[in-house]
Amino acid sequence: LQLEALAGMISDEPRTRRRVDRAIELARVNLDEARRSVRDLRAAPLEHMSLAEALRQLALEHEEECETDIQIQIPEAMPLLDKQVETALFRFVQESLTNCRKHAIGVPVWIDVHIDECVTIVVRDAGPGFDVEVWRGKAPSHHFGLHGMRERAERLGGALRIDSAPGAGTILRMSVPVAVVPA
Repeated sequence: LQLEALAGMISDEPRTRRRVDRAIELARVNLDEARRSVRDLRAAPLEHMSLAEALRQLALEHEEECETDIQIQIPEAMPLLDKQVETALFRFVQESLTNCRKHAIGVPVWIDVHIDECVTIVVRDAGPGFDVEVWRGKAPSHHFGLHGMRERAERLGGALRIDSAPGAGTILRMSVPVAVVPA
């Protein structure tokens, strides 16, 4: 608003006006991005769908966007999970598919959900893979999504396992204890 007010006051200075207009444009883009980020934090699909439905929707969107196949295996009966656990699992799959779009576009992807004392979701791709030891040695500014996945799993008492090698695809496995909501 302040930039727009300033723009109205300097209409007779074209060079300054261009700079103010550019600042306004950047502010709008950043505001839109901030709003999108906040909206994404809420895991909105989980407000209207079960975790299984939301995961299937993510897979379908990835298939359509990347023109690739996803095989998804989810148990017929899923226990009622704590909202934090559901959100963490949803975000894990979402970030895994984002990584596939960045690094393994157009290759097959498999998503498997297993439930026993833990909920384990495995996302596997046939992409180029990477050296996990090199990743571990990097600061969290590199492959930040993987570091975020690990932190999210650990916050819930779970773990993230990463299996990958150059030319061998990637397997991401997140396990968190089942925290069933009382009936």
